[in-house]
This record gives sequence, structure tokens and C-alpha cells, in this order.
Amino acid sequence: MKKFIKKTVSLCLILLCLTLSLSAQEVIRVYIDGRELFFDVPPIQKDGYTLVPLRVIFNGLGATVKYDSNTRTITSNKGTTIVQLTLDSTTAYVNGQIRKLDMPAMSINERTLVPLRFVGEAFGAKVKWDGKTKSIFIDTQGMQGTTSPATAIYAIMHSASGILGAGEVLTVTLIGTPGGKATFDIPGIVTGIIMNEVSTGKYEGTYTVKYSDRGKDLLVTGYLTKDNSDPSIGQAEKKISIGQVAEDVKITSISHNASPLFRPGDVMEVILTGTAGGQAAFDIGNVIKGLNMVEIQAGTYKGTYTVRGADNIPNGIITGYLKKDSTSVTLQDTIPVNLGSASPAEEIKISSFTHNAKGSLKKGDELRVTLKGTQGCNVFFDITNFKSNITMTEIQPGIYEGIYRVLAGDSVREAYLLGHLSKEGKEAPIFQTGPVTLAGVSPSISEVSPKNGATVESDRPNIYVTFDTQKGSLVNPQTVKLMVDGVNVTGQLTKAPMFISYNPANPLPLKRNIWVELTAQDENGNSVQYGWSFIISPPAKGLIFSASHNGQLPIKTGQKLQVTMYGVSGCVAWFEIIGLMNITMKETGSGTYYGEYPVTPLAKISGAKIIVHLKNQTGEDTLVIDPPVTFDVEEGFNAPNITSIQNGQNVNFPVEIKGYTKPYATVEITYEYQTNLFNVLPVKGVAGTKRISADEKGYFYDKYTSIFGSGTQHTITVTAIDSSGNTSPETIINVVE
Repeated sequence: MKKFIKKTVSLCLILLCLTLSLSAQEVIRVYIDGRELFFDVPPIQKDGYTLVPLRVIFNGLGATVKYDSNTRTITSNKGTTIVQLTLDSTTAYVNGQIRKLDMPAMSINERTLVPLRFVGEAFGAKVKWDGKTKSIFIDTQGMQGTTSPATAIYAIMHSASGILGAGEVLTVTLIGTPGGKATFDIPGIVTGIIMNEVSTGKYEGTYTVKYSDRGKDLLVTGYLTKDNSDPSIGQAEKKISIGQVAEDVKITSISHNASPLFRPGDVMEVILTGTAGGQAAFDIGNVIKGLNMVEIQAGTYKGTYTVRGADNIPNGIITGYLKKDSTSVTLQDTIPVNLGSASPAEEIKISSFTHNAKGSLKKGDELRVTLKGTQGCNVFFDITNFKSNITMTEIQPGIYEGIYRVLAGDSVREAYLLGHLSKEGKEAPIFQTGPVTLAGVSPSISEVSPKNGATVESDRPNIYVTFDTQKGSLVNPQTVKLMVDGVNVTGQLTKAPMFISYNPANPLPLKRNIWVELTAQDENGNSVQYGWSFIISPPAKGLIFSASHNGQLPIKTGQKLQVTMYGVSGCVAWFEIIGLMNITMKETGSGTYYGEYPVTPLAKISGAKIIVHLKNQTGEDTLVIDPPVTFDVEEGFNAPNITSIQNGQNVNFPVEIKGYTKPYATVEITYEYQTNLFNVLPVKGVAGTKRISADEKGYFYDKYTSIFGSGTQHTITVTAIDSSGNTSPETIINVVE
């Protein structure tokens, strides 16, 4: 008792000190062009910087604001200015230009606060601090962008502090342009509530809650217009809930007093804990059902059953039921009971589950799986995200073996194995082991240039190969070998896991077949061999003989795109980056022309064509150089963007994973699952990992299958690695099957 009193007194002293500290703290006032902004959450100072609620300051500056909860990114737009911040990040962007912050945007007490000075100055406003009055003055006269709107909402707030019941009055206050017409909405409840201007620029309106009103986490939205102008729109930062919110009905535990065997006359007691004030009952196996339970104290229910002579229930499972209002929930005890004359049934279990895979299994290899458990059972195993119900045979009492032979086309990376054992309708808890990788897919060629049998004009054609990486493993660039017209040119290649390129240093022979042969292996040792031919036949009259560039892989900021052209000497030469600009080329030797473009952060293009031009007094000639080029000007490395599914979405399987990242980046996708088998047994694990490559646009694709069924929760984690070895942040998507 003494300890309790001491703790209580200490707590009171702490609360008193906090109250005195808060009351002594001076309020920070914010003015835009002389008009004071009003906040439902006051501005705070942290480490010498002022943070304010985001919607009030952006609305006050006449800027739009959007918040993406998945990426925790705030994007605001006013005229031609776009400002982007990420919570807890000191990196921000203004019109795509990186800015470093001393104080990031952050979430405090479920409110999003942004650094006031950065936001104001990012839009071109002047921000001044008056230490004597604890005031901040923002002057927007120098701001660029759209003209000031006819009306503006500076703040909107309401009186709700908890769940509003029938008959209670909600008061909404809006601060904005004086002399206007104001209304507010409560989504799903009421629209167009008129607000009166109670003082200059201050509007108030009320709504009395009805018995039929129901809503949770609603955003109060205000509208202000003047002289038939387009309305200014603002939302209160604090959400409201109206009407009685349905209680979360749940069972937290269920237990019983049954020993291994209850004889006739024994009394079984079942205790269930959960939500108070409900109706509870329990079943014993599938035999005795609907036994009522009494709430002996708040949230604790008790039920009894006296065993009869006729009872014969082996391994019966106790199932509890709890109902309140219109919501019902169930929970099963994990300890079975045996009633009457029944003897305890044989225990159905798995004692071990193993496999023989030491590394990646290629076409023709055997995956041999061994399971040990109860004798005489039906046993099979699954390869997650690939195959299920693979039969296992009992080779010795209680020892089962299953074999899967890898076929051509099989492809699964780091998949886990699930072992299943059942007997006479009873299931053992599932066992998991792994991971294993099946690599039955050999690399394939998706594109070559020049194409097989093609006739080309350039005597130095850009020879390149694109690998198909949507199946199987990535090609190992160190294993690539290229022969061109009988010459090994491997040492002169530009290589990537999904792309290789070769620019001949000297002209190739004209008007006969040029034979090209490629060999390579993927990361698992699977081989690919491909050969093709083309013919060089230059035009009868042409100024350009050939041309090439160094942009086979993405070129980064600060690097140079270099273009070389061969043709008639003494001409005017230039090259064109389609969609960007023209670059002059100089004749560095007789008939040899050279030009370059230093890549800047503004040159954000992907898959752009390069065209060279050569002109003299008699005419002009052009030539398109393959492949197209991409400039990698992204500062840092953003998380991959998934476009096909959203976080929290319910999806049907198989599900397609589509998205974008840096061009030519390697994308790694990990699939995890969590489910309750038979609505009782929790199972979770990793279904597998895929590694694929993004194309020249940064696009990537994969397909994910599931063997578990409805209600399974899946976590999809995506990262990317660019050509320099930099790793992106993770993108994590949670979906429900």
C-alpha cells in the first residue's frame, strides 16, 4: 500500500510539472500577408525550427497538398512550383531539384507537421521571425505561380473531442477570406451546412447529431466562395467519429479441466475469456453442441458438462462461441479431450522434415524430401509458389520420401517446402523446411540487332543482344562470349545481366554474310548458345558510312554521351537526341566526326533515339543509331514503384507484380505468407524470392501464385540494384488473398 501511495504522489508531481511547463510556453503566431492563421494543433519549435500542421500552411499559401501514406510523401503544387517532402527525411525536392533540410517533416501525436520556413521560401515567399512577439510573418508578394485566388481558407477546426452521440452539437469554425459564403460537409452524414460570418473572416456552423448517424474517422471539409468564384476547399486536420461504433468482439482464450480421459459422472469445466456482455457457448468435438456458458465476471464465461455413460468421444476439440449484438466469433482449444469409454487416440504428428538440395537444382536434378512422423498416414509436400500435393511414400514405418525431378521450364528461387501428414481425417501441424531453388529454365534471347538475315547500311553496326530475364535466373556477364565474323570480340563488349553490346572499331566486310555467335550462362550454370547473320550493303550514294555511341547502358549525371560518325569529309555534322536537343559534331580526322553531350540532372529521358546528320552542298544524309539511350539522373535511389496492386488490397491469385524502377536495374522480390490452416493452425513463412531485370524504361513484371486460399495474408517486398551496385529502399506491399 505504501509503495502504491508513493507512486501515486510521484505521478501527480510529474503531471503538475508538465502542466506548469505547458502553461508557461508562449504560443507561436503565424501571419500571411498580415492575416493570422489559426491552427487546431499549435505550431511547435524543435531545435530552433518551427513546425506547423501541413494542411493549414499549404492552404494559406494557396497551394494544393496530397499525402501518400504508402511512401509517406507530401506533394504540394502552386502554379509551376512543385514541392515534395517525405516524413522523417532531410531530403526534399523543389521542381525536381534536391534540397537538404536541417529539420524534416514529421508526425507528432498523429498530426503531420512541416518546417514552415522551408515551405514558405520554396514557393518564393519571404519568411521573417519576430522573437519579441513570438510571431512569424510570411510575405507572398514575390511568389511565383498562379495568381492569388479570390478566396482562401487559412484554417478549419471543430469542437469534437470524442465520439459524438445523438443530440450532441458539432461546431465547425473556418478562418478565411472575409465577406464570402461558407459551408461544410461531413462525408456520408450531411452536406452543405451553412456557416455564418461571426466576425471578419471567421465563419461558424453547427450540426446536431441524429440517432441514425454512424461514421468513423471522418474528415470535416469546408468550402468558401466569394462573388461566384471557384470555391476554396479545406479539411480539418483532426478526424471525427459519430454515433455508436461497433465494439470489437473477440475471444482471448479458452481452456478446460479435462484430464486425458473423463469417465461417466466426471464434470468438465470450460472457461472462456473475451468481450464482456455477450452470449457464450461451447461444443465438444462434432458430437455435443451448443452448451451454454454463464458470465461469472466481466468478460469471463464458464460452462460445465457432466459425462454420460453413452458418451464416446476420442480426441474431441473444444470450440467456444461468443456473440454480441450482430457479431459472432469462435475459437478452438488446442488440447483435445477424451470422454466416456473412449481411449486416447493415436497422436498424429510430424517429428522431422528435411530435403537434399545443397544448391540450385537444374533440369534433370532430383529434389528428394524426407518426412518422419506417425505411421500409416497420408503424406505429401508443397513447394510454395510453385507446386502442391506432391505425394510421399512410406519407405519404412513412420519414414516417408517424396521426389520431384526438375523439368525444363521450372523456375522458383528460395521457395520453402511444406510437409502435410494426416490419418483418418486428423491433420498434423504443418512442418516447413527450405529454402530450395529450382533452376530448370535456360537463358533465352529476346532480341538481337542487327536482326537475323537483315541487310544494314552501316559498315560499323551496333551489335547487341537482349536476354529474356522474365523467367529463370539472370545471365552472368562474366560468362558471355561473342564471336563476330570469326573474331573473338568478348574483351570489347559492354555487359549487363540482361544486355550486351559491341561497337566494331573497324569497318566490317561488305555484301556478304557476317556470322555472329553468342554463348553465355546464367547464375545457376544453365547455358544458352545463339547464332545469326546479317549483310552490310551501304547505299549507292550516301554521305554517312556508319555511326555509333557509348549509351548502351544508362548514362549518369556528369558522364558524357559520346557519338562517332564516319562519312564523306568536309561536311557539316551534328547529332540529335530525340525529344531533347541537337549537338554539333566536329571533324576530328578525314571523314571522322565526333560529338558529345554532358548529362545534366535536367536531362531525364529514357529510350531516346539518337540520329546523326551529315550535310554538304549537294545534300543531307541521316542515320538512326541503335540502341536508344537512357540518362540516369535520379538523385539517390527511390524505392521501386508498384503499379498493379496497392497496400491492403484484397486480390485474386495468381497476382501480377508490375512496376517501375531505374532502367536496367536488377529487381529482387521476396514473397512471404501468413495464414491459419483449418481456421486454427497459424502458418507463416517465405514462399520464395525472384530476381528479374528491369527493361530500358525501368519496367519489371512477375507473377505470384498461392497454394493457401482465401484469407491468407501475403507480404511482397521489392528492392532494386542499379548498374553501379546501389541498392534502393524497400517497397513493401501487404495484400489479402
